[in-house]
Amino acid sequence: MKVVLKTKSSHRHKSDYKGLTYDYMTRFIRIMDRENLLTFQDVIAHYEDFGYDSGKVYQYVKDWFLDTYPHHKDMIVDSTPRRITPKAVA
Repeated sequence: MKVVLKTKSSHRHKSDYKGLTYDYMTRFIRIMDRENLLTFQDVIAHYEDFGYDSGKVYQYVKDWFLDTYPHHKDMIVDSTPRRITPKAVA
């Protein structure tokens, strides 16, 4: 008999998309790209209307969002309001 120790690799497939909910996607588009909000809602309705189960609908909507906004986290950081420094008076 041979004893083999296995190591548990925790979070080996940790999702980089944790927190990527419908609410997050809706708020992101509403703030960053308001003109695309109707399209986002149409994408959701498209898959729901064809009878996909909610897990598949979410997967397709998430794929659309990531294809449309691959750098969504960077876009948020880049749009952060900056403090305006007063110009030096000569």
